[in-house]
Amino acid sequence: MSLEHLLLPGCTQDVRDEELEALWVALVHQAVRRAGGRVVGPVTRPQMAQSYYAIQTLAADGVEIRILLHAMGRLVAAARCDSSVYVLAFMPVPEGHLFTMAGLRVAAPEELDAPFEADVTSWPKLERDDIKYHKPERVGDVLFSWFD
Repeated sequence: MSLEHLLLPGCTQDVRDEELEALWVALVHQAVRRAGGRVVGPVTRPQMAQSYYAIQTLAADGVEIRILLHAMGRLVAAARCDSSVYVLAFMPVPEGHLFTMAGLRVAAPEELDAPFEADVTSWPKLERDDIKYHKPERVGDVLFSWFD
């Protein structure tokens, strides 16, 4: 299934939803524990230059993973932690079925790595300008944007 239906005006903006955040945080803790890992950082909320929620976790094998939430799309994703780059290395969401059972959409790395080819001519000028300037290559780069 494609994520193209989520590429809508406003999808790069910092949307917040406190009820959804609370559900997602509880699910992250449950999923990470079931997978043998642990949560090692606080929630970061959408803000300027970050359109998504994130929690840093440590997998059982020692890999640092950020679990992400795009509130507007009710979309959960995972990416390897690397603070030295803006481009996220997407990976499967640990225990993703728990998020799906709660009514959230879990994004596969292949969906997030798909080329970004959406027509943005009807999007607000701010988003069009950000896309023109940053030139995101993948769908995931737009949905989990780092635009300033």
